[in-house]
Amino acid sequence: MGYGWGGAVVADTRQQQKSLMASAFATPFYRRHWVTQPEEWSELPILRDSDLKAARRDFPENVFGGRLTVPERNLLYIWPPSGALKPDISIYMGITDDERTHWVDVITRQWTVLGLGAEDVVQVLSWSNDPFVAVLTTAVGGASAYGSPAVDELLGILTVRLELVPSEARRTLATAELLHPAALFADSAHVEAMRQLLGTKTLASLGYRSVILRSVEWVEAKTRKQWEEAWQIPVRRLLEIPYALGYGLDCERNPQGVHFARDHYVIEVTDDNGHLVTEGTNGYFTITPLFLRSHPIIRYQTAITGYLEHEACDCLDDGVLFIPRPEGRQ
Repeated sequence: MGYGWGGAVVADTRQQQKSLMASAFATPFYRRHWVTQPEEWSELPILRDSDLKAARRDFPENVFGGRLTVPERNLLYIWPPSGALKPDISIYMGITDDERTHWVDVITRQWTVLGLGAEDVVQVLSWSNDPFVAVLTTAVGGASAYGSPAVDELLGILTVRLELVPSEARRTLATAELLHPAALFADSAHVEAMRQLLGTKTLASLGYRSVILRSVEWVEAKTRKQWEEAWQIPVRRLLEIPYALGYGLDCERNPQGVHFARDHYVIEVTDDNGHLVTEGTNGYFTITPLFLRSHPIIRYQTAITGYLEHEACDCLDDGVLFIPRPEGRQ
């Protein structure tokens, strides 16, 4: 199972790139960052954490660092990307209802690939202001707090939010014994704390079908296999790029790689100078969320190293897969 798209979507993506460039150049940040309006996408300078940090200092009038294209009142939700970058970078993220619809589509596809559906219970371990729960899944009141439906509403799933910290593992287990969840979104420290509390029992005995590890760093396939053996349950990996609203799911057929929905994101691999590298050449994972128009993040170069490979699997029509290198983040 996987995402799917064809040539028509690729052509539409190019149009989205052009319109995104035009709207971004209307902001103070990108007028300074680009100097002149580029004609081609490949001419755009890359965006690094250091650029975002400098923008927060140079454009103090709002917490978006001079990238806001809409009135702040149009944003449904604003949050700091906790744990994504160093604490001294105080830029916030936000999202409009239209942007949320696209983001929900990304996660809905992934949950479908994971085999989650009607009447399943899913535990999502999160932190304060975590958009994965606050924006993408159902609010505590039992319905989406926004105009468009949430991921779990679309799939008929009950989502249970819990605290991510390992000290809350006992509460996670107590909830699991009551609701028998199909899946758990957590980090490895929390799952390991649960395993130790279980003693001779297994996660599968509580009803779990899989564990999905959330991380801003790539987890190697051999580490995933070790956890599967220790926890006695299938493990999948979700790679998160918080400043780009990016969520990539590991490949079911090629465990070395990760898929991002390429009709919602532009995925590139660039060198130290921001130039594209050839296929199979190692470089930095660079991402642009096409749907994020309220405060664009364009050609955001992460510290994750790896390469793109075509026809790496048959999950997608174009078979493109990002293969992180073992060294991960530098």
